[in-house]
Amino acid sequence: MIYDCKSAVNRLELKNIYGKSWDKLKPNEMSMIEDMYWNGGNKLVGKYTKFFKHMILYTESSRLKYLIQGLIEVRENSNKERIRGIQNRRNVQSEIGDSSKCSALVIRT
Repeated sequence: MIYDCKSAVNRLELKNIYGKSWDKLKPNEMSMIEDMYWNGGNKLVGKYTKFFKHMILYTESSRLKYLIQGLIEVRENSNKERIRGIQNRRNVQSEIGDSSKCSALVIRT
């Protein structure tokens, strides 16, 4: 129950942070961002991160190159100390958020 409450609060906070872009994200992308927010808060997915900037560009343009750049931030730049357990988690989060690998989710342009 506490998790459900905290999860709902986090989701509201993320909707405020991402604004109109939040509703343009696919469910798997939202799940990735929610998980990262749960683990690291604004320092991982907040307004002043490169990840955030890439995701906003992605939602505004629907161009997969911005999503891929955001995923690179998750995999390669969010674990400076290269702690194995954290890196494993970041790799999984990146896989969850990678809509380019699911043809049903890819927007054709």
